[in-house]
Amino acid sequence: MDEEYRCQAEHPGLSKPLRAMAIINIYRQPSIPVIDGYKNGDLINYQEKLTLKCTSINGYPPPTIIWYRNGVEIDRTSTKILMANGRHELNIHVK
Repeated sequence: MDEEYRCQAEHPGLSKPLRAMAIINIYRQPSIPVIDGYKNGDLINYQEKLTLKCTSINGYPPPTIIWYRNGVEIDRTSTKILMANGRHELNIHVK
């Protein structure tokens, strides 16, 4: 989010005011990510499709969501990850 500030100096010896402008970039920390679509302890059948949704909102600029499986980053090109309105949806098949 950017905010613009301006100031000007006026003086009888000037035909027009002198002006300066500053654009301030404001960063806002996103919320703690929340995963929906599964509760710890739920049983998932082999080859069952599971859709997990990770949501982290209110960040500016929006945060980058990175998915991991067993500590290894999931390749975005080999997995369907949908992104909309700060929500990242991961579709996986349990193997």
